[in-house]
Amino acid sequence: DGVMADFMGHVYETVKAETDRQYCHADTVDYWFNDCPDKALFLDIMNRQGTYRHLGVISGAREAIARLREDYDVVVCSAPPQHSKTAEDEKREWLAEYFDAELAEQAIITRDKHLAIWRVLIEDNPHINRDANWRPLIFDQAWNRDVNDLPVMYGWHDLGVVRKLMQ
Repeated sequence: DGVMADFMGHVYETVKAETDRQYCHADTVDYWFNDCPDKALFLDIMNRQGTYRHLGVISGAREAIARLREDYDVVVCSAPPQHSKTAEDEKREWLAEYFDAELAEQAIITRDKHLAIWRVLIEDNPHINRDANWRPLIFDQAWNRDVNDLPVMYGWHDLGVVRKLMQ
Protein backbone atom coordinates (compact mmCIF):
# COMPACT_ATOMS: atom_id res chain seq x y z
CA ASP A 1 0.00 0.00 0.00
CA GLY A 2 1.42 3.33 -1.03
CA VAL A 3 3.52 1.74 -3.79
CA MET A 4 1.17 -0.57 -5.72
CA ALA A 5 -2.12 -0.05 -3.88
CA ASP A 6 -3.70 3.34 -3.25
CA PHE A 7 -4.32 3.01 0.48
CA MET A 8 -4.60 6.75 1.07
CA GLY A 9 -7.14 7.19 -1.73
CA HIS A 10 -9.34 4.62 -0.01
CA VAL A 11 -8.89 6.32 3.37
CA TYR A 12 -9.82 9.72 1.91
CA GLU A 13 -12.95 8.30 0.26
CA THR A 14 -13.98 6.58 3.50
CA VAL A 15 -13.40 9.71 5.59
CA LYS A 16 -15.47 11.78 3.14
CA ALA A 17 -18.31 9.23 3.23
CA GLU A 18 -18.33 9.10 7.03
CA THR A 19 -17.62 12.72 7.97
CA ASP A 20 -18.07 14.80 4.79
CA ARG A 21 -14.51 16.12 5.32
CA GLN A 22 -12.37 16.00 2.22
CA TYR A 23 -8.66 15.21 1.96
CA CYS A 24 -6.26 14.69 -0.92
CA HIS A 25 -2.83 13.04 -1.18
CA ALA A 26 -0.99 16.32 -0.66
CA ASP A 27 -2.68 16.75 2.73
CA THR A 28 -0.85 13.86 4.37
CA VAL A 29 2.79 14.75 4.84
CA ASP A 30 3.45 12.60 7.92
CA TYR A 31 3.62 8.82 7.44
CA TRP A 32 1.91 8.15 10.79
CA PHE A 33 -0.82 10.82 10.22
CA ASN A 34 0.46 13.05 13.04
CA ASP A 35 -0.39 16.09 10.91
CA CYS A 36 -3.98 14.98 10.40
CA PRO A 37 -6.95 16.20 12.48
CA ASP A 38 -8.68 12.87 11.75
CA LYS A 39 -5.71 10.70 12.80
CA ALA A 40 -7.83 8.40 15.00
CA LEU A 41 -10.26 7.78 12.13
CA PHE A 42 -7.39 7.16 9.67
CA LEU A 43 -5.91 4.57 12.04
CA ASP A 44 -9.32 2.98 12.58
CA ILE A 45 -9.82 2.61 8.82
CA MET A 46 -6.33 1.09 8.54
CA ASN A 47 -7.37 -1.72 10.87
CA ARG A 48 -10.89 -2.36 9.56
CA GLN A 49 -11.86 -5.61 7.94
CA GLY A 50 -12.13 -5.14 4.18
CA THR A 51 -9.85 -2.12 3.89
CA TYR A 52 -7.01 -3.88 2.05
CA ARG A 53 -9.33 -5.80 -0.22
CA HIS A 54 -10.88 -2.68 -1.72
CA LEU A 55 -7.91 -0.50 -2.62
CA GLY A 56 -7.36 1.00 -6.03
CA VAL A 57 -4.20 0.33 -8.02
CA ILE A 58 -1.63 3.11 -8.25
CA SER A 59 -1.39 4.36 -11.80
CA GLY A 60 1.02 2.37 -13.94
CA ALA A 61 1.74 -0.30 -11.31
CA ARG A 62 0.30 -3.27 -13.23
CA GLU A 63 2.16 -2.51 -16.43
CA ALA A 64 5.43 -1.70 -14.65
CA ILE A 65 5.36 -4.82 -12.48
CA ALA A 66 4.72 -6.93 -15.60
CA ARG A 67 7.73 -5.33 -17.30
CA LEU A 68 9.95 -5.86 -14.25
CA ARG A 69 8.90 -9.51 -14.02
CA GLU A 70 10.22 -10.04 -17.57
CA ASP A 71 13.77 -9.39 -16.31
CA TYR A 72 13.74 -9.89 -12.53
CA ASP A 73 12.25 -12.02 -9.78
CA VAL A 74 9.68 -9.65 -8.29
CA VAL A 75 8.38 -10.37 -4.80
CA VAL A 76 5.94 -8.11 -3.00
CA CYS A 77 6.76 -7.31 0.62
CA SER A 78 4.15 -5.54 2.69
CA ALA A 79 3.72 -4.83 6.39
CA PRO A 80 0.30 -5.49 7.90
CA PRO A 81 -1.03 -3.01 10.46
CA GLN A 82 -0.46 -4.13 14.01
CA HIS A 83 -4.13 -4.42 14.95
CA SER A 84 -5.63 -5.85 11.77
CA LYS A 85 -6.63 -9.50 11.85
CA THR A 86 -7.51 -9.65 8.14
CA ALA A 87 -4.88 -7.50 6.37
CA GLU A 88 -2.59 -10.35 5.29
CA ASP A 89 -5.36 -12.36 3.63
CA GLU A 90 -6.88 -9.24 2.08
CA LYS A 91 -3.53 -8.11 0.67
CA ARG A 92 -3.01 -11.51 -0.95
CA GLU A 93 -6.54 -11.49 -2.38
CA TRP A 94 -5.95 -8.00 -3.76
CA LEU A 95 -2.66 -9.08 -5.38
CA ALA A 96 -4.35 -12.12 -6.95
CA GLU A 97 -7.15 -9.98 -8.37
CA TYR A 98 -5.08 -7.09 -9.73
CA PHE A 99 -1.87 -8.96 -10.62
CA ASP A 100 -1.94 -12.77 -10.39
CA ALA A 101 -2.05 -15.75 -8.03
CA GLU A 102 1.70 -16.35 -8.23
CA LEU A 103 2.56 -12.84 -7.03
CA ALA A 104 -0.02 -13.21 -4.25
CA GLU A 105 1.34 -16.58 -3.10
CA GLN A 106 4.96 -15.43 -3.13
CA ALA A 107 4.25 -12.17 -1.29
CA ILE A 108 6.00 -11.67 2.02
CA ILE A 109 3.68 -10.07 4.55
CA THR A 110 5.72 -9.12 7.60
CA ARG A 111 6.11 -6.25 10.05
CA ASP A 112 9.90 -6.66 9.90
CA LYS A 113 10.91 -6.10 6.28
CA HIS A 114 14.60 -5.74 7.03
CA LEU A 115 14.90 -9.50 7.62
CA ALA A 116 13.99 -10.25 4.01
CA ILE A 117 16.81 -10.73 1.51
CA TRP A 118 16.62 -9.19 -1.97
CA ARG A 119 18.42 -6.56 -3.99
CA VAL A 120 16.00 -3.62 -3.98
CA LEU A 121 12.95 -2.73 -1.91
CA ILE A 122 10.61 -0.10 -3.35
CA GLU A 123 9.11 1.56 -0.28
CA ASP A 124 6.94 4.56 0.60
CA ASN A 125 7.78 4.51 4.32
CA PRO A 126 10.36 7.24 5.02
CA HIS A 127 11.37 5.47 8.24
CA ILE A 128 12.80 2.53 6.32
CA ASN A 129 15.68 0.61 7.90
CA ARG A 130 18.80 1.78 6.11
CA ASP A 131 20.93 -1.08 7.50
CA ALA A 132 19.07 -3.88 5.75
CA ASN A 133 20.47 -6.39 3.25
CA TRP A 134 18.85 -4.61 0.30
CA ARG A 135 18.95 -1.21 -1.35
CA PRO A 136 15.98 0.96 -0.42
CA LEU A 137 14.23 2.92 -3.17
CA ILE A 138 11.70 5.50 -2.04
CA PHE A 139 8.44 5.56 -4.01
CA ASP A 140 7.52 9.26 -4.03
CA GLN A 141 4.57 10.21 -1.86
CA ALA A 142 3.72 13.45 -0.02
CA TRP A 143 4.74 11.88 3.31
CA ASN A 144 8.29 10.95 2.25
CA ARG A 145 9.47 14.01 0.35
CA ASP A 146 11.87 15.02 3.13
CA VAL A 147 13.98 11.89 2.51
CA ASN A 148 17.11 13.09 0.77
CA ASP A 149 19.62 10.31 1.43
CA LEU A 150 18.00 7.60 -0.72
CA PRO A 151 17.19 7.23 -4.41
CA VAL A 152 13.62 8.15 -5.33
CA MET A 153 11.23 6.66 -7.85
CA TYR A 154 8.74 9.30 -9.06
CA GLY A 155 5.99 6.90 -10.10
CA TRP A 156 5.82 3.65 -12.02
CA HIS A 157 6.92 5.36 -15.24
CA ASP A 158 10.33 5.77 -13.56
CA LEU A 159 11.61 2.19 -14.01
CA GLY A 160 15.08 3.41 -14.99
CA VAL A 161 15.84 4.01 -11.30
CA VAL A 162 14.97 0.39 -10.48
CA ARG A 163 17.06 -0.96 -13.35
CA LYS A 164 20.03 1.17 -12.30
CA LEU A 165 19.89 -0.15 -8.73
CA MET A 166 19.63 -3.73 -9.99
CA GLN A 167 22.98 -3.50 -11.81
